[in-house]
Amino acid sequence: MWPLPGAMGGGLFGYAGMLYGRWGGGMVLVLVFAGLLLTFTLPLAFAALSGRAANALYNPSGSGAPRRREYSQAESLAARGLYDEAVAAFEVASAEDPTDPTPSLRIARIYRDRLAKHEDSALWFKRALDRAEPGSGIALLVVKEIVELYAVKLGSPARAVPLLARLAEGRPGTPEGAWAREELRRLKEQLAEGRDA
Repeated sequence: MWPLPGAMGGGLFGYAGMLYGRWGGGMVLVLVFAGLLLTFTLPLAFAALSGRAANALYNPSGSGAPRRREYSQAESLAARGLYDEAVAAFEVASAEDPTDPTPSLRIARIYRDRLAKHEDSALWFKRALDRAEPGSGIALLVVKEIVELYAVKLGSPARAVPLLARLAEGRPGTPEGAWAREELRRLKEQLAEGRDA
């Protein structure tokens, strides 16, 4: 960047010297000042602005959207069938950020789908639900997965009733609340049939 302003400044100073002989010192001072401005001040200002722009690009302030955490190591372990190691990696991630429900949810799914440890799965689903934002999409997903786990895998639908009742009361007039009421009705019928038999 410096060669161009230097060449321009040198040219201006040479031109100023040539004009000095014609017009005297006043015009020469103006040209010298313009030469100094072009040679030093503008490149420094441009460099400072460029530095600020690069700093904003490579060192963001953090005021934008939060970066989504990645669990690539744990996911890689699970994809290779190393489920116990994957659970351990997700447990570390869960301990590092106790507000993130994702590691707990993934542990619960590994226990349910891969290791057939359904009670452990239920425990981790509950942890995911505790960490999820109430009423968020992930909280509703976790409730649905817990209900399915209790009703199908564990064969104890009565354990799902309080969750469904809480969801039905907390979300009246919504599709989620309607689903919870219908599921609650269905489970109560199933429980009544079981008692009659």
